[in-house]
Amino acid sequence: MSPSASTRASFTAAAAAIALIATLGLAGCFGWSVSKVGPTGPTDGARGNASLSDAGAKEIARTGAATFDWSSGRLLLRSVGLTGPGDFANAVSARDRSHPIQVSVRTPNTTIRVSSERIFPYVAEGSDEIGELWLTAGAETDEQFLSLVRDFASLAGAENEGLHTWLTAYADDPRATCNTLGYFTPEGTATGLRVWLGMSCKWDPEPRRFVSVHIAPLDP
Repeated sequence: MSPSASTRASFTAAAAAIALIATLGLAGCFGWSVSKVGPTGPTDGARGNASLSDAGAKEIARTGAATFDWSSGRLLLRSVGLTGPGDFANAVSARDRSHPIQVSVRTPNTTIRVSSERIFPYVAEGSDEIGELWLTAGAETDEQFLSLVRDFASLAGAENEGLHTWLTAYADDPRATCNTLGYFTPEGTATGLRVWLGMSCKWDPEPRRFVSVHIAPLDP
């Protein structure tokens, strides 16, 4: 099942926010009530939100790698250093865009590997597990961007005619096809989890292309 209209609207807004963050050059995180966030976690608190513990965030930043074991179909907060439930968890960003975080997500059927500039975990209020993980991969060239989209869509089983049409349109006219509002694929379940992609771009002052890999558990 694909995300609902309201869910897709929130994802579209999130894609625009991600592009805005990139445009402004912020290396931090976002959530509904984050006042100020640094590259390794909250620096000014995130009242009402879940947040990656300072220790967990610093370890990810230090090693440049993160592993999420979702092989059971559930990803508990305590297993990834989350301190508590909230609307959104704060993100962890790579210290240097040219050296993204090497993220591995073990799913029931395979392992998803993403060189991610930012990790955004979503946690529903009152939950003890991550409900969704966003991994944002940046691409410097059109060729790299198209390759990422095709590879992730194939892995997730999220390919369809609409995506192929979009990819063809992008190859013909990238600027007219990809913008900050983004384009989202249908969900694929080949990994044993729900996976879909969101693509967004900004073109000024320099081209930046983003593939957001959204990973969530199967509906109960």
